[in-house]
Amino acid sequence: MKDTAEKSSLQKKGPNPADLPSNLTEKHEAVIAALLSHPSIRQAAAAASVSETTVWRYMQDAAFMEQYRHARRRVVEHAVVKLQQDAFAAAAVLLEIAQDTKASAGARVSAARAILDRSMRSVEMDDLEARIERMEAHLEEKSRELPPAEEEEDD
Repeated sequence: MKDTAEKSSLQKKGPNPADLPSNLTEKHEAVIAALLSHPSIRQAAAAASVSETTVWRYMQDAAFMEQYRHARRRVVEHAVVKLQQDAFAAAAVLLEIAQDTKASAGARVSAARAILDRSMRSVEMDDLEARIERMEAHLEEKSRELPPAEEEEDD
């Protein structure tokens, strides 16, 4: 198990994939953390104290790539949560610009367009979600009505 100093070292370098269920080694985890926090493989390799060839070799391993993709998804999820938290303030800024008669016409139109666009997309997403829920419920109901499928025997 990793000691606290190593965990804290990984966290300082960037997102920590160590909380993922994994059979990967600490070196693999260090490479994932470096890949998440550096813009190039060369820089990530240097940060993880491995060669670029090692990083490329790790990236050919399915288990490593699964963990790397999972870690990347988590980073994006955290970013989306942050954006959602800031959405109210951003909406207020757009509204302020749209209503500011001293702002340029282009800025006001852009702000108004963004407000309308996001509002319409939100309604569309709600409608789609409701349709999907109805379709799933319908499929679930139909699947309960069907007799169980008989298993085919191999000849």
